Amino acid sequence: MTDIEQSFWIQQRIKQGVHKCSDQGSQLNMRCFVCGDSRKNQSKKRGYYYKSTCSYYCFNCGTHLHGVKIVSTLENRPFKDVKTEYLMERYGKNFKPKKVKYEKPKFELKLDQFTNKLPENVFEYLNNRKIFDAPFLSQDAEFLYEEETKRLVIPWYLDEKVVYYQKRLIEDSSEPKYLFPFGVDKSVYNIDEVDPAFPYIFVLEGALDSIYVYNGVAIGGKNITKHQREIIKSRFPKHKIVYFLDNHHNESSMVAHLLRLADKEPNSNFLLFPDAMKDVKDVNQWIQAGGLNMFKHCKWLERNILSSLKLKFKLSTYK
Repeated sequence: MTDIEQSFWIQQRIKQGVHKCSDQGSQLNMRCFVCGDSRKNQSKKRGYYYKSTCSYYCFNCGTHLHGVKIVSTLENRPFKDVKTEYLMERYGKNFKPKKVKYEKPKFELKLDQFTNKLPENVFEYLNNRKIFDAPFLSQDAEFLYEEETKRLVIPWYLDEKVVYYQKRLIEDSSEPKYLFPFGVDKSVYNIDEVDPAFPYIFVLEGALDSIYVYNGVAIGGKNITKHQREIIKSRFPKHKIVYFLDNHHNESSMVAHLLRLADKEPNSNFLLFPDAMKDVKDVNQWIQAGGLNMFKHCKWLERNILSSLKLKFKLSTYK
């Protein structure tokens, strides 16, 4: 999430805490504060903070950090303490913690088996898909790596606790692209970023698609579970759910799935990809052509929402 005020705050903390940090315009260059960089050559500086994306990457050890986590790691302080300090400095007396009217998660998954040291091909994958520029990427968001399976790991937060995660292959393989933890109820990705003032929640399949859509969340597939629906409704009981699933244009199986969903949830709403975008698979592909902020404005989203009845009529025109 490009946030000028947050980026400036992080820059100031880096300059205060890192010796011989050089400002190169769009980025800061420094010796990595995680691995210490080269021991043989004290002039090597392979750590970079990218101002426009509030992200840090070391080309020596592969450490990747985003947002306030950069300062938390640099100063070796708890993330929640640093985040609260940042919000207090930014908003002052106007900062008010969220009032919780629902039951918070009682457990948190441990991520000790993963590392935040991303291989260059994984970092390039995220960079090429413009993940760090996404307008609704949470400042809590992080991307990890599982060395054993060579998979990108995306933690799912709920009330600032990791309650779920997904593992994704980067390279082409015959293995399943996505893996999820066994024996844990699937949560809702990006639910902490929902704006209570906007009455719609857009339900997408992929975590890396939801971060481009205003009030977008992800369910990790095309079927929403009872637990996921309860998470959404317990937090936002007055919001309307809008299904904005991947584009399987005119595929009979997807048409049948949408019709079943419309019958099962007649009060729900839907967003479909336009006929002209039939070759576009998902939101991430769409924004590559249309621009990062094309789903940032709620007016466009509202104009294109279909009721269950209108969805059925639209799908009846597919041949």
